[in-house]
Amino acid sequence: MESFKIAILIPAYNEANTLGEVIKKTSIYGDVIVVDDGSEDNTYDIAKNNNVTVLQNVKNLGYDSALNVGINYIIKNNYEYLITFDADNQHQSFQLESFIKLITTNKYGAVIGIRSKVNRVSEFFFNYFFNYLYNINDVLCGFKAYNISILKKINDLNFKKSLGTRLALLIAFNKINIKEINITVNERKDSSRIGGKIKSNLIIIKTLIINIKEIVFWKIYAK
Repeated sequence: MESFKIAILIPAYNEANTLGEVIKKTSIYGDVIVVDDGSEDNTYDIAKNNNVTVLQNVKNLGYDSALNVGINYIIKNNYEYLITFDADNQHQSFQLESFIKLITTNKYGAVIGIRSKVNRVSEFFFNYFFNYLYNINDVLCGFKAYNISILKKINDLNFKKSLGTRLALLIAFNKINIKEINITVNERKDSSRIGGKIKSNLIIIKTLIINIKEIVFWKIYAK
């Protein structure tokens, strides 16, 4: 594989049980940057012991905040491409090769994974809406690759409680090509970090409403 400056961004909150394995599997594909989002376990120590770049939120600020911290670092350090990868070992690292091959063609602003299934009813409605609007099947998937040169052209890089969907939606809004790729995921062995069934569904529906309001604002601002 041709050599590119690739950053693999892993946001992590209380992922001590899986993070070490995820780092070892992903580090052969690029520079791993872990953002410890105020974990209460030894997530930070595990990341440091694996000799990767570790950034840290002093307290838990949420997935989007961790992404913001990592993306700002990656852009400042002149990486060419960015891949977001979950710390819970659900994503399969060998599929990084396919993402890298696609994003490094420079034909796409983003490459987004399509999971074989989603776990919540709210995810189905969220994805259905944005599939209708932008023809993106699984914008909530945490496995995404971005072309940094495209991100630099986007004015608003703050995710603002979007569950990691904001950049992909901005890229689609600006009519920049997006490529999707089917992925398989491992079963998560413990509970989701955004809460139980009721709480997580409410969070996802609230995020959908926030995103719809943001898109209305973008359209008004673009006129």
